[in-house]
Amino acid sequence: EKEQKEKEQKEKEQKEKEQKEKEQKEKEPPALGEPLTQTDEKTQEVQELNPRQAELLEKLKTMKKITRKEYSVLFNISVPTAARDLKELVDKNLLQAKGPLGPGRWYELIS
Repeated sequence: EKEQKEKEQKEKEQKEKEQKEKEQKEKEPPALGEPLTQTDEKTQEVQELNPRQAELLEKLKTMKKITRKEYSVLFNISVPTAARDLKELVDKNLLQAKGPLGPGRWYELIS
């Protein structure tokens, strides 16, 4: 009888452990290679932005468009850094590039 109770206790503990692991796994982001749902992708992309990029997205709601040069002056960064930040936002489908390649190109929020 004592052995039976010990066995039942171990089974109960194992089930609780498995439940905790399952709950923890649900909170974690999907592992590399696992598909994300569309909302997860957007949320994750916005979370991965650096503070400049996040602030730019807010400013573009009123500014409507910005160039690499304007972005670099606004955040006191080099033009190549501005270009990298903007390209990353374009790659994440948060901004779209318009106009000619190079000087004269501007970026707008994707509506």
